[in-house]
Amino acid sequence: MAIPNFTVKTKQIKKKRKTKSGRTLKSSAMKYYKYLTNKNAPSHEFTSIVNLKGNNDAIFEIERQIKNRELYRQANGLRGGGFNCEATSFVFSLPKDVYQPTRQEWLEIAKNAVKHISQATGIDEEKLWKQTATILHEEPNDDKCNHLHLEIGNVLDNEFLKALTQRKSTYAAKMAFNESMLKLGVDHKTYEPINENVGDKQLFEARYIKLHKKDLKLKERVRIANEILEEASITENRVDEKTKRLDEKEKLVDIKITKMEALKKQLKNFTKNLKSHINVFKNKAFENEKQKQRLLKKSAKNVVTALDFVNDNNKKEQAARLAFAEEKAELNDDSIFKEYQRIQAEKAESNKTCNKCGNTESECKCDDTGGGDTQGGNVGAIEIDKPDLKPSKPANSSNRKRRRRK
Repeated sequence: MAIPNFTVKTKQIKKKRKTKSGRTLKSSAMKYYKYLTNKNAPSHEFTSIVNLKGNNDAIFEIERQIKNRELYRQANGLRGGGFNCEATSFVFSLPKDVYQPTRQEWLEIAKNAVKHISQATGIDEEKLWKQTATILHEEPNDDKCNHLHLEIGNVLDNEFLKALTQRKSTYAAKMAFNESMLKLGVDHKTYEPINENVGDKQLFEARYIKLHKKDLKLKERVRIANEILEEASITENRVDEKTKRLDEKEKLVDIKITKMEALKKQLKNFTKNLKSHINVFKNKAFENEKQKQRLLKKSAKNVVTALDFVNDNNKKEQAARLAFAEEKAELNDDSIFKEYQRIQAEKAESNKTCNKCGNTESECKCDDTGGGDTQGGNVGAIEIDKPDLKPSKPANSSNRKRRRRK
């Protein structure tokens, strides 16, 4: 596994190897390739695995070369020549704080590395690239960096490529990696590594350091989570308070709505009653107006009747004044006077007589034969002014008494 730094590491993929505890581990180029491409492996839980070549032809070519060498030596009766390392693994890793190449740029980095290794070892570049598997691991977490695996077979044309296992291959791979990253704008000379002077450690020590770092990160996450929970609880309390206030306001609004509905009902009833009262008042006013008109006509007729029995104009005027004075207490004298004038005009019109025949205008037939003019009758209306009705009440009452005594 690559460390989070600007590094290139090499490892030999062996058939069988013994650990310090005495266990025998079986391994091969095919098993290692399957591990690199296994998405269900515990170490690949969050890893995005990409086969840059897009096929599995390289690993099959490695297996084919190994099998052909065995068959060749058996056919020619060659003894010895055994080997344990079936392939060489090159791991190119980049830290998170530098430019991260695209998948196509990672493929170009792999091609450049194979080219430099071919030049350093004298192996044919095309054949070497044909048996090179390129697997890219993209890591989303900060504790692991993106890295590229190159698995190159150690057997080619029935020969074991010892030069691939030597340091010159590792050096050539490092130079190629530096050259490729320099083209992308990343200079290894100016880069400051995250971990310095790490050195080789015992497995238990490395695991302890790793677990300790994870423990520190976990504690930090727990602390952040507790702070978030405290903020969430404070926010929740604020929300509860606001909810209570809103509930109280909602109750007040409901009470106001209820009052408004009651006021609407009262206003509706008041409007209904007001309309009925207005209609009653209108009917009464209409009846009063009719009664008033009847009284006006009756008073005017009484005045006309009183004047008809009087021949002297002075006495007529005096009678009119008395008649108007009697009606003043209940009715408007202006209305009585106008009604009196109208009745007198109608009476004068009806009493007109013809100059030729002496008949009234309604009975005259002289107009049909070119009759003569008409003249007013001897019982015509007299023109009187509006009487002045400003005497005091005691005087009027005394006049009434004197007239009744007479």
